[in-house]
Amino acid sequence: MERSRTTLQSLLDRSLAGDVGAREELLGLYRHYLRLMAERRLPRVVQQRVDASDIVQQTFVDALRGLADFRGQTEPEFTAWMMRLLERNLLMSVRNHTLGKRDVRLEQNWADASGSAELAWKMVAADSSSPASGVFRGEAALHLAMALEKL
Repeated sequence: MERSRTTLQSLLDRSLAGDVGAREELLGLYRHYLRLMAERRLPRVVQQRVDASDIVQQTFVDALRGLADFRGQTEPEFTAWMMRLLERNLLMSVRNHTLGKRDVRLEQNWADASGSAELAWKMVAADSSSPASGVFRGEAALHLAMALEKL
């Protein structure tokens, strides 16, 4: 553990000195940790639109842009800074996908239907329709799907 901490500190020192290779290697060491943290903290409803890897990628972009402004000198300070960047990106993502008309919670889930023909006749069916009319609508939807497939 002590050796890996020394390696991280060395990479951090070289990155702050402007070594591009060390910077890439340093961020690469954080990739799996940040992804795990993003997966755990990203609300399930937002995961329908955003992958944890997207959040991590944005965190790396922010880290590269802001590395010159990083005021810490140690690996724990760098880790805390990276976590703050990740948290900010998680909050921004949740905010972007839960506001107004873009609110992911307003979307209908169509994953329940096993096929388009089934979806078509179930959605058209009204509460007052008879079982026979449901069958006729189902057959009509099936014929429509087959005709569309031929096109």
